[in-house]
Amino acid sequence: MNKTMTPEEKAINIKVKKNLMWIGIVSIVILFAGLTSAYIIAIGKPGFVQAEVPVMFWVSAGVIATSSISMIYAVRSARSNRFSSVMIGSLLTFMLGIGFCVCQVLGWGQLVDQKIFFVQHPSGQYLYMLSGVHLAHLFFGMISLIVVVFKAMKRAYSSTEHLGLEIAAMYWHFLGILWIYLLVFLQIVR
Repeated sequence: MNKTMTPEEKAINIKVKKNLMWIGIVSIVILFAGLTSAYIIAIGKPGFVQAEVPVMFWVSAGVIATSSISMIYAVRSARSNRFSSVMIGSLLTFMLGIGFCVCQVLGWGQLVDQKIFFVQHPSGQYLYMLSGVHLAHLFFGMISLIVVVFKAMKRAYSSTEHLGLEIAAMYWHFLGILWIYLLVFLQIVR
């Protein structure tokens, strides 16, 4: 039996779901704080040679930043009941997510071209690890975007019902900010 929620129950439901997303985001921040702290310790060891960040990683930063813009467009469209714009924005975000993944793989190819392999180069290990763990988290964002796109096609998001889209957007924006942070970190910490 479907029970219609009261406004108070709906508000609590929204707050709980958003707080759960924040807990997930904080746990990922802790994971990457540990990984970047390990990198700082590693660069202080004798013989540690730093690898250059592949150009494609920087290209991927532009791609993921652009995908955040299309996600903002999707959320704003939902709040304005522009159903086709929600679908366009969420589908564009998904396609840019695929573009980000392609850029990551090409970046790893650039590392290989420079003879930087995971097992033979300590700095390379961190580049592969940081980008790989980020890409694993992005994979879950891509799954949520698939759900968002299908719901957008069914016109499930509107000015009164867009929580799922907002939560997916929170996670997606976080992934973009995290990736840009990682690149800036790798550029500054030398």
